[in-house]
Amino acid sequence: MAILIIHILFLLQQGKHHDIIDRVTALQVYRNRYLKREEDIRSKLFIKMILVMDKEFFEYEKTQQKTEKYLDQLTKARYTYEGSPMDAEVVPYETLWSMVLKILKEQGH
Repeated sequence: MAILIIHILFLLQQGKHHDIIDRVTALQVYRNRYLKREEDIRSKLFIKMILVMDKEFFEYEKTQQKTEKYLDQLTKARYTYEGSPMDAEVVPYETLWSMVLKILKEQGH
């Protein structure tokens, strides 16, 4: 999942929004297939936020407004590392999301 997220951020920075659609689909498949535990709530919320960004055509204002509730839930959900690389948040999702919003704002979407 970390590779998919980094790839999405990389494509977003480059303004390659069409290429992000395939990665978003892969994230949805990953979420539906593997994120079933209660401990996966942070990852599920972050993926929801990415899906909103895609659905809102990478528009900063709409994306920010429609993801506020998910960001609030993400902030309240405590991060716990279970010892597996699959569970690791190398960079906290809140930080990644602020990077996403910054990129969208800079791109004027």
